[in-house]
Amino acid sequence: MRGEKHIDVANGLTNLGMLYLLRNEPGDLATAEPILRQSLEMKLGIHGPIHTSVANTEESLADLYLAKQDWSQAEDMAKKSLEVRREKLRPGHPNTLESIDMVADALEKQAKFKDAEPFRREAYETRHKTMPAGSWQIADNASRLGENLLRQDRPRDAEEFLRFGYEQLKSSTEPKVAAKAAERLLEFLQSTQKGDEVAALKLEIAKLNGGPTPP
Repeated sequence: MRGEKHIDVANGLTNLGMLYLLRNEPGDLATAEPILRQSLEMKLGIHGPIHTSVANTEESLADLYLAKQDWSQAEDMAKKSLEVRREKLRPGHPNTLESIDMVADALEKQAKFKDAEPFRREAYETRHKTMPAGSWQIADNASRLGENLLRQDRPRDAEEFLRFGYEQLKSSTEPKVAAKAAERLLEFLQSTQKGDEVAALKLEIAKLNGGPTPP
């Protein structure tokens, strides 16, 4: 019973920390960090390091450090969460894919695009195999992989993924995600001097963002 009470407290602390993180008012990130750290310490003491509940709090801390722009701490926590989820969850589990995405995000924030590429590819290829055709997450992963390749100065490799991501997303129910995919494709078009497509894509981005039509 005592152990059950302790894990309830630890889970409650994780939930409280996430509430502060999601609210994100001035001072909330600083408040959330020690709460999430306390939760993680408790869970490690109860479960040991290889447990999905521990991975959940490590992911919450990775979220926190991304919000604080502490990229190296975010990378460390995301990798710890991913290690546990690879061991404890089935291949292709949504939580594992979330951790893969988060590791890639943290690496790219540090301009470690080559290091992030395998994670971007794994996320795309796994979702492509396990999710229904036409899923917006598959297209979003393709667009993000294309952006990663573009950052590595590999526009020829990037183009296929950038175009696929945008084409699949532009008619989806996720206009904000589609707008980001369009912006990535626009960057590619501008960098490769494909000016004939730029004006039309700018119009599409304005529509997706619900803003005024550009001149």
